[in-house]
This record gives sequence, C-alpha cells and structure tokens, in this order.
Amino acid sequence: MEHSVENLKKCTHAGAKKVLEATLYLHAITHVLKNIEWYILDGSVSNEAAAALPAEVDLAVKAFLPYMNTAVDSLGLPKVTELYGPIARDYVAFNG
Repeated sequence: MEHSVENLKKCTHAGAKKVLEATLYLHAITHVLKNIEWYILDGSVSNEAAAALPAEVDLAVKAFLPYMNTAVDSLGLPKVTELYGPIARDYVAFNG
C-alpha cells in the first residue's frame, strides 16, 4: 500500500491519477472492512466509524465505476467479444 501511495504521488498524468486514486481508495477501504475486527481492537477505528464503513464502501464502488472499463483495459487483456455479453461493457447504451 505504501508503494502504491508513493507511486500515486509521482503520477503526473491527471487522468491516470484519478483512476489510481479511485482504485487505491476502493482497495484500502475494502481492506479495512474485511479486517474491521482487528482495526477496532487496535483502536484505529471506532465502533461508530465501523458501523458507517459499509456505506463508505458503497460510495467508493460508485466513485470507481466510471473508471472500471479503463482499469480493465489497462490490464492488457485481449478483447474477445464472444466472452462477454454486449450489456457487460456499456449497459446504458445496450438498454438505449
């Protein structure tokens, strides 16, 4: 995580930086939620903050959603249209 934050600080491309920020935040908050018991026992997270965490994860997912296709494309996976339905990439256009 520390290396990811350092690389985020070094990123100069504004678009890439937004994707990285959303990805990093989603990863971090999901990690905290997954290990919430430890963070509560450690005193890093209060019971009130822990109760609000699932809603924060939902917000982080919504914030990441506009960058999802960009993030998947950046993995360099081959585009084989037979592997996914047309609704998978752009459900708004598909339903339009």
